[in-house]
Amino acid sequence: MPLTHSIMDNAMALSAFTENQLCLLTQLDDNPLDLHVWVTAKIESNGVMSWSKFLTAKTNTKLSRWMNFLTDHENKVLVCCDKYGVSNDVFLHIVGEDKCIQFHHSGESKLTFQLTYYVPSLVQIQQGV
Repeated sequence: MPLTHSIMDNAMALSAFTENQLCLLTQLDDNPLDLHVWVTAKIESNGVMSWSKFLTAKTNTKLSRWMNFLTDHENKVLVCCDKYGVSNDVFLHIVGEDKCIQFHHSGESKLTFQLTYYVPSLVQIQQGV
């Protein structure tokens, strides 16, 4: 994964991809509407990771450093949640290889929006209860 840029002004976020893989989203200042998503190909026992590119897509806005996201790896789609500046405007972006849909919520809500994964394999469900 070539990250030769300074990360200070770039959007970057880490998320789960599968049970044992991580996903990194980057949006770099040299082309701020391009979204690059990388997935761990291998994680060594000493913590060294190798990455492979999962998705490159175009967005209609630059994401902030505080956004979070989920991936649908079967359909190659991301769902990103972002809040901009001091306003209470929240944006939900659905981004794929050939699509970018944005939903905007403006209002006085002080809620914090977070996307989280539910991993059913971590929960034991008793059958026949």
